[in-house]
Amino acid sequence: MKLIKYIALILLLMAPLVITNSCRTSNLDNRERRIQREKRKRQKNDTVLYQKALKRHMKSQTKDTRKSMRRALHEANRNREHKREFFIKRWFREWFGYKQERNKG
Repeated sequence: MKLIKYIALILLLMAPLVITNSCRTSNLDNRERRIQREKRKRQKNDTVLYQKALKRHMKSQTKDTRKSMRRALHEANRNREHKREFFIKRWFREWFGYKQERNKG
């Protein structure tokens, strides 16, 4: 009989702790969501500011410089897309017989 009273007393004392803990988790979820939302806004603002800085940088160059920069960019993209695989990977591909994955650039 005393054991049942002790168990009931312990359960009554633990009930408020469980209830308050669940409230804290919901507040944490809301706080985390708000933090994530602010983080996304900051990232979006950063990309916009970066694009504006690029435009400002391009406008400060002369026409010939802009042309050469564009040519260099296109050439770099072309070279990056058609680059061969690392030589050790090619060796292993030949030894083990797996196919090369396509580079998506």
